[in-house]
Amino acid sequence: MTRLTALKNANDATWVALKAQADTDLTFTVPSYSRGSCPVNNICYDYQGLGWLNEVEPLALAYKLTGTVAYARKVIEILDAMAAAGPAPCSADTGYASRSAVLAFALGFDWIYDQLNATQKLNYARELEGCWTWLQASGFEWNCSSGCPTAYGNYYGAHIMGYGLAAIALEGDDNGAPAILASVLNSLNTYFVPALTPGPTIVGPPLIGPGGFEGGYGVEGYNYGGSVFLRYIQFFQGMKTSGKADLFTQYLPWMKQIAKNSVYEARPDLWSITDEGEWSGPNVHVYYRFFPCDLGAILTGTTEGGWMTYLCQNLDPNYGYSGVSPAFGIVSNFDQFFYHPVSPGTNYNTLPLNFFSPGDNHSIVRSNWTTSAVHTTVNGTTQHFADHQSNIAGHISIQRGSDYMLINAGMWAGQNGAVSLETGTWPQTDNPYSNWDRNTLFYWDGGASEGRNPANSSCLEQTYQYAGCQGFWGALNPLIPPKHKEGIGWTFQEANLTRAYGNNYGLTTITDYVRSFVNVGGDISFVMDRISSPSYSTRKLTWHTPALRTATPSGIATAIHVAGSIASVTVGSSKLWIDTLLPTSPIITNSTDVLVWGQAPLSTTQAFNVSDPNASSCSINCLFLTVFVPAASGAPMPTTTLISARNYKGALVDDGVAPRIALFSSDGTPQTSVTYTATYGSSLNGRHVILDMAPGTYNVTRDGATIYSSLPVGSDGSLSFTSTGGSLYAVQAAAVAVRPPAPTSLGAAVF
Repeated sequence: MTRLTALKNANDATWVALKAQADTDLTFTVPSYSRGSCPVNNICYDYQGLGWLNEVEPLALAYKLTGTVAYARKVIEILDAMAAAGPAPCSADTGYASRSAVLAFALGFDWIYDQLNATQKLNYARELEGCWTWLQASGFEWNCSSGCPTAYGNYYGAHIMGYGLAAIALEGDDNGAPAILASVLNSLNTYFVPALTPGPTIVGPPLIGPGGFEGGYGVEGYNYGGSVFLRYIQFFQGMKTSGKADLFTQYLPWMKQIAKNSVYEARPDLWSITDEGEWSGPNVHVYYRFFPCDLGAILTGTTEGGWMTYLCQNLDPNYGYSGVSPAFGIVSNFDQFFYHPVSPGTNYNTLPLNFFSPGDNHSIVRSNWTTSAVHTTVNGTTQHFADHQSNIAGHISIQRGSDYMLINAGMWAGQNGAVSLETGTWPQTDNPYSNWDRNTLFYWDGGASEGRNPANSSCLEQTYQYAGCQGFWGALNPLIPPKHKEGIGWTFQEANLTRAYGNNYGLTTITDYVRSFVNVGGDISFVMDRISSPSYSTRKLTWHTPALRTATPSGIATAIHVAGSIASVTVGSSKLWIDTLLPTSPIITNSTDVLVWGQAPLSTTQAFNVSDPNASSCSINCLFLTVFVPAASGAPMPTTTLISARNYKGALVDDGVAPRIALFSSDGTPQTSVTYTATYGSSLNGRHVILDMAPGTYNVTRDGATIYSSLPVGSDGSLSFTSTGGSLYAVQAAAVAVRPPAPTSLGAAVF
């Protein structure tokens, strides 16, 4: 008979609290299974089975540690209520209860096993078989009739954990348990795709990769995704401590990657995190404290575990202001008992200031590790991995300290984006599916309503789900990995996002769309959008910011302004300048966002909409060049200058302290030379970043004098150097590798 886990020594405070809860539970009644309201002093199924789980945990634990049979008998009452109901408790919300009722069943059976008689064991084995039969036939993210399996989904991870642990617990008493575990492992090996060197094959084919989990980012966001990670890890622990295969050690490198990713995803205010993914409640982009606390303890003895413990200890308990649900700050007594850290936290402030997460393709950069830092993210994926993932290809967010300035208006909850204006409401737009309320390209080619062939249109309708044209990605769209590099003091990513703009036929009228992102110094960002599409199509960039208001319940004031090609938003003590250098003389309008596409303006967010005044004459390599400058609210906008050179466009940002220069190939074709003018003070040391160079080595001259020789350029095509002020710079190939072919136009190709 195998066991799920080995108990740790009790932490005094949490053990006292858990035993007190168990003692109270002894006085409660366990009614028959019902999804209705729960009478006072009863232990009920409650929400999706969590009522059972929350009481089985302290009761079963109290029995294991004290041997008092009364605790075990109360657990038996709960298991009997479940067994009498058949598969109904497991099937709630198409299988949500795998993470709760099924887990409670596994823990209860295992931890009070020596108090079970033969009849009870038989009844419980029948219950597991009934639930398993239902899952195979109807479980969401397990059976395609209800929603196909995806390793990234929170349902799928719950099924792996719940049924995997239940099969381990009932092995020897349920003849079908080995087959259940074999099926769980086979499914895991089929669908679970972090790019790791696989260990021994347990069942089925070797583990495959790369995939969306490779970088350790929760593709459904940290509302759903963080819990998915912990469920996998709990199953790995169960496999190891029961004497099965040591999946925990096999996947330890991936768990460390999750921890590292989470450090970078945490924003400078130390309470918020990415708001990508769907947040199903009145609070948005708030870091659940249990995640770094639990993961830190699980990874005890590793550097990454120390980082998580440090983050757990330093998260702001007040979330910067009042209004966030206390649930985000709670680490349950049960979790504290099992996952309390046994070593001190380790400050991560010696890590590099930039990070690329492969698979999900997020680039993250920050200006420093303080709570006032500038934090910038850009999403370069076109892969749709899971149900609650946002269609958000190309989205950029910028936050300075606690001031969130370039926002995801599709998951905005009022005030400074974290709390709905009315208690208990959803985020104001609550729209993870389209991209009209993200910082992306808004595209529209007329669609069927304009009499065009639907098979040649990238959007069949302009509804809330398709507005902006990222309405269909398709799980099978082949991934085009972005180019990227993380240098000291500079970061870049160049992603082809064409395949994010497809219709339900897998077709698009955009022949090429590339977004190139360069950040220099950790704060100032350059974004080049290169678009090829029919001249009749609508192409505009949308930059979403908090709304204009003089005061808010949180005391944060915001102001929005447009002057010529420069837009700005002031949030709290910070200001974000948005300078559009291309197209020349852009049309920039400021509009109030809407809650649902097509409605009147009702939201509390604003958008700067940037369009080309000559769009009808452009169809190939239509360029948008934008510079983002986040700074203190009283700081002036630095001088920005458009750089035009043969085959290149770019910009110089000169703040009088540290000039920054970024150059982008006008058509994306790799180049072997560029000569450009960038004039700034001779006492200033400027950072130059040039993209789209052919691999090889390059010499650099300033005003005719050589300042660098044989600088290497790899397959990412980026070159960077620093130089004190001059005027005329020339970058010339010294030796060039075999020139790669020019980018292939995607056209109206099937994805």
